[in-house]
Amino acid sequence: MALGKKLGACCAGIALASCSSTVIDGCRIFSPIRGAPSEDTPETQRQVDAHNARGAGACGWKAGA
Repeated sequence: MALGKKLGACCAGIALASCSSTVIDGCRIFSPIRGAPSEDTPETQRQVDAHNARGAGACGWKAGA
């Protein structure tokens, strides 16, 4: 499960950091990731937080979603 979250965070970061049309498409196909602090490494949690922060800024996701 953690590997899937890492891959999702990576792909979302690439999509949300690309051109504006990709951001719009990324808003449709990506969603906030819920971390599992008791299971995730600190690096994984940082990636989850970064993914969610990019989504909040680019797509209007609720902070901490």
